[in-house]
Amino acid sequence: MVRRQNKGPMMDFQVVGTLIGNLGIGAILAWYLWYTTSIQQPRQNAAQNEIVRSIVDGFRADMTVERDHRNGLCDAVRELTAEMKQRPCLARQQQQVEPLSTL
Repeated sequence: MVRRQNKGPMMDFQVVGTLIGNLGIGAILAWYLWYTTSIQQPRQNAAQNEIVRSIVDGFRADMTVERDHRNGLCDAVRELTAEMKQRPCLARQQQQVEPLSTL
């Protein structure tokens, strides 16, 4: 039979120290998890949403300007085609009157 030697109060201090250390580490981990999920992530999400919202608003404004420009170009082409339909082409009239000479 092996008899254990009692190491005295030093053994108790080591156990208590280890227990306090583990509880401290657990408390720090629990606080960190609470802080990141309750405070940090909502703030970060709000900041990212604001950035995305500003980017989308800028893109929408740019697309509105681009669409207005393209619609203006389409309107100009429609006006030109309507005007060309009303008037005969001058180049065709000149060809009928004076044929082009070949070189």
